[in-house]
Amino acid sequence: IRKLGGAHVAVNFVCAQETVSQAFASLRRAGTLVLVGLPTGDFTLPIRASVAKGIRVLTSAVGTRQDLREVLALAAAGKIRTEGEPVRLDAINDAFERMRAGTIAGRLVVEFA
Repeated sequence: IRKLGGAHVAVNFVCAQETVSQAFASLRRAGTLVLVGLPTGDFTLPIRASVAKGIRVLTSAVGTRQDLREVLALAAAGKIRTEGEPVRLDAINDAFERMRAGTIAGRLVVEFA
C-alpha cells in the first residue's frame, strides 16, 4: 500500500496494537485512521508521526464483538441482503461522481487488480 502512495483511509475493526500499527503505517500524508469498536486493552499511536503527517484519527464505539458475531450469524443464515456493485480502481472517479449524484443503490466495492 505504501509503495502505491499510501491509503487515504484505513478502517480498523480489531483495535489491537498490531492491527492499529499496520493500519497507521499504511496511511499517506493527511490520511485518516478509523477505529471501530472498543479494544480489550490499551494501545499506543505514534503521536509525533500523526502530527507530522497530518493524520486524523476517528473513533466509534458502536457495536460490540457480540453484536458482530450476531450480525455475521444472520448473514451466514441468509437473513441479510446486501446490494453491492464492484468498481474497478481505475473507475473510482466515476464512482465518486455517482455517489455525489445519489445514484447508487447499495454499496460500491473497489476491486484491486
